[in-house]
Amino acid sequence: MQFIKYPDKSNLTTKQQKMPRKEILNDIPTSDLSDVIADFESEGAKVDIRQERHGNWVLIAIFEK
Repeated sequence: MQFIKYPDKSNLTTKQQKMPRKEILNDIPTSDLSDVIADFESEGAKVDIRQERHGNWVLIAIFEK
């Protein structure tokens, strides 16, 4: 049996340890868009939106840890 050795993270700087988390929501209707944006922004996410061809929206929320 062999144990897996994880890398020593004590030498990493704070910037190297940060890994952003991305969440993507599809098919958001226009009527719900402002509520969804406000919810993600209240949790500290940076929000990007794009309109789809059929009129609904795609929301990309990025959380920096």
